[in-house]
Amino acid sequence: MLDPVQLGFSVVPEEDSPPLGHAAVDWLGWDGGVSGGRPSWLNPERIPSSDVALRCPECPASRMRFVAQLYCPLGGAEEGSDDGGDDHPCYHRSLYVFACPDCEGPCGCRVLRCQLPRVNPYFPEDPPEEDVARAELEKSWTKHRPETYGCVCEVCNFPSRIKCPVTSKNFCGERCSAEYKKFVYEPWLKDGKISTLDEYTKNAIAGRRLPSVYDRKEIVVEEEPEEEIGNGDDDAKVQRGADGALFPDDGGEEDDDDANMEQTDLNRIVSSVANGGTGKRVGAEDPVSTAFRDRLGRGGQAQGQVLRYSRWPGDASAVGDDEDDDDGNDDDDDDDDEGVGGNGVLWVRSHPVPASVPPCARCGAPRKFEFQIMPQMLHALGAGRRAAAGTALALVDAARAADAVLQKVRPDDPAAGVAGALAEDTADRAAKALLRGDGDAMDWGTVAVYTCTESCTGREGAALRNVGMGAYVEEFGWKQPPM
Repeated sequence: MLDPVQLGFSVVPEEDSPPLGHAAVDWLGWDGGVSGGRPSWLNPERIPSSDVALRCPECPASRMRFVAQLYCPLGGAEEGSDDGGDDHPCYHRSLYVFACPDCEGPCGCRVLRCQLPRVNPYFPEDPPEEDVARAELEKSWTKHRPETYGCVCEVCNFPSRIKCPVTSKNFCGERCSAEYKKFVYEPWLKDGKISTLDEYTKNAIAGRRLPSVYDRKEIVVEEEPEEEIGNGDDDAKVQRGADGALFPDDGGEEDDDDANMEQTDLNRIVSSVANGGTGKRVGAEDPVSTAFRDRLGRGGQAQGQVLRYSRWPGDASAVGDDEDDDDGNDDDDDDDDEGVGGNGVLWVRSHPVPASVPPCARCGAPRKFEFQIMPQMLHALGAGRRAAAGTALALVDAARAADAVLQKVRPDDPAAGVAGALAEDTADRAAKALLRGDGDAMDWGTVAVYTCTESCTGREGAALRNVGMGAYVEEFGWKQPPM
């Protein structure tokens, strides 16, 4: 029997909803995760250095961006778990994913893991059950806030190293300082200081004005629909999970850009025949791509999934190449049409995939597949959209300036032709910029994440290998390119 798979979907949180992720004191509400925004730290005291955690191994000059974080406990906090107790070291456990917007390399991503026992210095052992008491706790409790232990960057929420003399805000470095000044501080001055700078900053982050900070949404989790093949003359049918519809109508609204993938989008992903010079079968000829499309088609709206979670399925450590024949088709495994390892990774294409998964660098335990991020996550994040919008707005301003000149000159004036051509050209470039997504090349077919099966703490005689990571341990991520 295949291991169960949980699907994650990004939804816009309601305005009056509690804080997302570990920004909330009440850990009973942490189920699922968060996509976009800034990371909220499970251990707020020992946060990684941005110079280490955000440096891309593929292109060191680039800086990774926060994609998502998942709350996936191993101990008693896990629903239905009878493993361990209050002293289980993984009673609370979170995984963080970062990716580089400038490269397509398979290692252009980073995965961090952090865990805590139930009794810890940062979160209450037993959050109150009453709504009023929980609300009061959220206001008074400060032990979970990174600011309690030191200054953090206004942009990325990593530890700060400098204080800008102009904005009087703290930043991890010059890059974040310059971004904040351009996209928050200067617009605040231009708008006449209509609110406090802190409130303006909060709204700027929520409104996606900072190019390096993606749209912040909640990740809700549902069981994958089960596919049942009927007997006799019965048609094949799809059964939804026990919880009913994957997308209940909660009244939330999203922009068209964040709507679920249409079937035409899925067909576009898997129908490409470009092979990038690998000589391997991809697109419509690739059975792995076909299986990807078919699996996402289960349950209709399941195709809007932003992640798939199936921790350490029985054979997920077999990552593919060893059983592939020369054309990339796995003919020997009954589960290969479900991706590698049955309910392991659901690859978008046969190649490239990792030849092997390295064991844990700290304890030596094998790493196995835990979850993957899907291409729909890019839509949820709004990746590329903010940078493109900024480019387009600048071009629109230029078109308006040219048009203003055009209105002031006579039709027979040579300047009229020049101004008219400039206005038309800049308006056209603005439209193309919105479609092209200038300034952000973030893209993937899928991001597969493999984690230490011992979920070690990082203290197993490997402190030197964890320099700059604080209480966070690096795991293995593999970014498969899109079609």
